[in-house]
Amino acid sequence: MRLKYQLASRKKLSTTENFTVRKANVFDVEGMLALINSCAVTNLVLPRGPKYLYENIRDFIVVELQTEAEQPRIVACGSLHVLWKDTAEIRSLVTHPEFRRRGLATKIVQHLVEEAVQLGIERIIALTLIEEFFKTLGFKPKKKEELPSKIWDECSRCPKYFQCDEVGLVLECPSQLKAQTRFQDKEFPPIDSEKPPSSHLFKAETPPSGELNRRHSPE
Repeated sequence: MRLKYQLASRKKLSTTENFTVRKANVFDVEGMLALINSCAVTNLVLPRGPKYLYENIRDFIVVELQTEAEQPRIVACGSLHVLWKDTAEIRSLVTHPEFRRRGLATKIVQHLVEEAVQLGIERIIALTLIEEFFKTLGFKPKKKEELPSKIWDECSRCPKYFQCDEVGLVLECPSQLKAQTRFQDKEFPPIDSEKPPSSHLFKAETPPSGELNRRHSPE
């Protein structure tokens, strides 16, 4: 899965930014560590170590930036972690502050949902402090007692475990056949659009506002 598109820079520069959305590989780990842990410092996501990223590298989607002036670098990433035969969680969804509000996180979530459907996953969970981003993508708030017990395996190791203020949201995935039909021959809109990508999976009409949670950073 490798999609390329261009975006004229919002800065007053003559260059054009080239973004590639693709599956992560082991050569991305250093850049992903820097990105995720820089957001963890501000309590947006959980910090990650190299062992976690290497062991779970297949879970991750990255957005790579290429410009005429510098080497390619990772500016956004996110992962789909399978918890059980019918359930997965979106984790470590982050975007570099310089490239937020451009739809990168929405692109990543869209790819992760498509991947979940292909795997046969029935529902995707996200834990967040600011729920509006995921709600615009079709996720529905759930009470914590309604979430599967598997979700608490990592939460039990979190410093905020006994005073957790995150909101759980769930997206019920369509069947694989319906998803394939819905996404067949679909083209992604320009990434600088004021609206997130149009999709029957996501009932999104306006982009999210504000910052995301400790686990996820904004677009």
